Amino acid sequence: MSPICIISARKQSAAATLFVAVMALSASAFGQTQPASAAAARPVPHGFPEPEPMAYSNYAGWEKLFDGASLKGWVGHPKVWFLKEIQEGSEKSMVIAAEDSAQHEWPQGVGQTHLIYQGSPVKDFEMKFEFRVRDNGNGGIQYRSYKFDGDPQDKDYQVRGYQFDLDAGNRYTGQLYEGNGRNIIAFRGQVVQAIAGEKLRLIGSLGDRAMMRGIVNPWPMWNQGHIVCSGTTTMHILNGYVTAIFVDNDPSKRRDSGIISLQLEGGSPKEVNYRNVYLKRLN
Repeated sequence: MSPICIISARKQSAAATLFVAVMALSASAFGQTQPASAAAARPVPHGFPEPEPMAYSNYAGWEKLFDGASLKGWVGHPKVWFLKEIQEGSEKSMVIAAEDSAQHEWPQGVGQTHLIYQGSPVKDFEMKFEFRVRDNGNGGIQYRSYKFDGDPQDKDYQVRGYQFDLDAGNRYTGQLYEGNGRNIIAFRGQVVQAIAGEKLRLIGSLGDRAMMRGIVNPWPMWNQGHIVCSGTTTMHILNGYVTAIFVDNDPSKRRDSGIISLQLEGGSPKEVNYRNVYLKRLN
């Protein structure tokens, strides 16, 4: 039985069925190791046209969360998060940065820490962001999350909830993690479902996990992340490929809305950069 049949037979929401259809298309493209943009060049099978690729840089109708010049609208540990000027070719720009280095010493006693977006909580949404991470860095993008007082050295900037995971070692980037909760929920390449009172269930595959390591760009190159969250279903997309899908049908643990934050943790040295952070609310 195909992944689409598995999900629809369980009578998930219309949103979940839509996401799994996208999953199937992505899995097909992944098996041919070509980006979605190549789909338009393939012959039309049996006279049925394929969907037109959507440019990642198309931000029409999206809310710009990082203005490229300041940290307005964000709050985080003042000794961790800062604006950094970078130069790529002849172009200079500002990015959100956090690092543990000779130039920016990590505050003593602080483990993981977050830069928290101060806008209204998100429920159903899409989010796009570009990132890169190096050395011993490990971070992520939190969504539908909440603050908690878990670290006395950093109590104002601690966040729990769903996370688009990323790490410099390329073991976890793109997977779905729940900080201080169910931990790793969907490894790269997995479609996972949660049902109240049961263990997490693997219900489908998005492609070969080892091959998926190859879609992550190493430092100093940038990666394009995309989160789609609607109803009980969340989808992670990395550099044009779907890397994780989670159908959370456990109301005792599911969060239907919450805050957004950027995170960094890991050993010394470490650095993470974020830029082009955009949000589209779907409700």
